[in-house]
Amino acid sequence: MNLPKARKAKPKCKSSPAENKVCKNHLKHQFNQDAPNKIWASDFTYVKVNGNWYYLCVIMDLFSRKIIGWNLSSKHDVD
Repeated sequence: MNLPKARKAKPKCKSSPAENKVCKNHLKHQFNQDAPNKIWASDFTYVKVNGNWYYLCVIMDLFSRKIIGWNLSSKHDVD
């Protein structure tokens, strides 16, 4: 069979020199905390649903390891 290769196309990211600055490492790998709501960590990922890209941002309390907030958006921005 001459099937074409499946390619996973990632969304194109826009960035500017101001956004490419390295942030200070305030946590210094101290992920185990002694009290709730002391340190929150966040990250984002993107998922493809029905041919459209969506960005998922998750906020986690490092003490309880519980997700305390999240947002799903079709745009990779702060709104």
